[in-house]
Amino acid sequence: MTGKDYPFISQCSSGLRLHLWVKPNAKRNEFAGIHGGKLKLSIAAPAAENRANTALEKFLAQSFSLPKSRVVVERGHTSREKVVLLSEVTLQEIAAHLEKLLANDYT
Repeated sequence: MTGKDYPFISQCSSGLRLHLWVKPNAKRNEFAGIHGGKLKLSIAAPAAENRANTALEKFLAQSFSLPKSRVVVERGHTSREKVVLLSEVTLQEIAAHLEKLLANDYT
């Protein structure tokens, strides 16, 4: 898999950036497909008091088997459109996880 397969991932010197569309107040945390070229996620936590951002970081850390300290919302703290930095990780590692996580939606 390459970045061409995942246009919502960009590489940077410290790791990868995920360009996301996040829906707070969902029934459960889940990967929900693609929305406008961004990876769409549903997060159960409400947007109030940064709870959805915190839950998003935790959900991504668990989904990609990363320590929570390596997952940070960089931009879009008050928006549905977000950029999340995944530190010290390669595109190949994340692509392998995404294949499994998105398999049900795209097969």
